[in-house]
Amino acid sequence: MTARSAEECHLYMELHPCDCGEPVFQWSRCRREQRDDRPFSVYEGHCGACGEARCFEFAVTDEPPPPPAYGGPEPSQIIGPDEFLAVAQALAAIVPADPQRLGSEEREQAMEVIELASAAIDEVLKFAPEPDGEALPARLRSELAQLRRGYTAVRA
Repeated sequence: MTARSAEECHLYMELHPCDCGEPVFQWSRCRREQRDDRPFSVYEGHCGACGEARCFEFAVTDEPPPPPAYGGPEPSQIIGPDEFLAVAQALAAIVPADPQRLGSEEREQAMEVIELASAAIDEVLKFAPEPDGEALPARLRSELAQLRRGYTAVRA
């Protein structure tokens, strides 16, 4: 399985907590290495709660997409559509309903969060080859439609 970007690697690590339950992994070392003519990114560190050594190894693509995209046109091999939808929902929940009332710096931060959430929605859609998303379960299609309406309203 191949990760398509550093952002996708980081998100994967966020979605996989330590066995002790600690959700945050503050990796302290990242290195790139070649294995059988394939590039790999290796993230190492210790759990901040229990001290357990943790290591994530990802085969990576040579040409990652520009941020905030998590990957290119193909669907993720390491994160599923339901996980991307949960990320989009969690990000949407932290953006105020009316960002126009925020100061300029806060509004800029809110827009960055919206861009990340939108990128997560784009990732969900990559799992549905049909234009109407029929390949996705009805629950995901419904939740995606709600989120997209919300993002359209905020961006306007």
